[in-house]
Amino acid sequence: MDKNVGGLDRVVRFIVSGGLLLAAIASLANVIDIGGGTVLSVTLLVAGLIVLFPAVTQRCLPYTLLGINTCPISERD
Repeated sequence: MDKNVGGLDRVVRFIVSGGLLLAAIASLANVIDIGGGTVLSVTLLVAGLIVLFPAVTQRCLPYTLLGINTCPISERD
């Protein structure tokens, strides 16, 4: 599968995943109380990892299925 995530899209994914992962880890460590308990913390953790994966690999399956490509031509495989 060719790269289809790049530029601003990738940066936004890193920022969003970082926020989700930070909130999840802080909640699991009882640094903050987000009001949903462990289930919400684990959900945030999983969501953060799901958002992080395409940012790291530059490949997004839903983008492939929808024909979306935000990666510059010079960076594609």
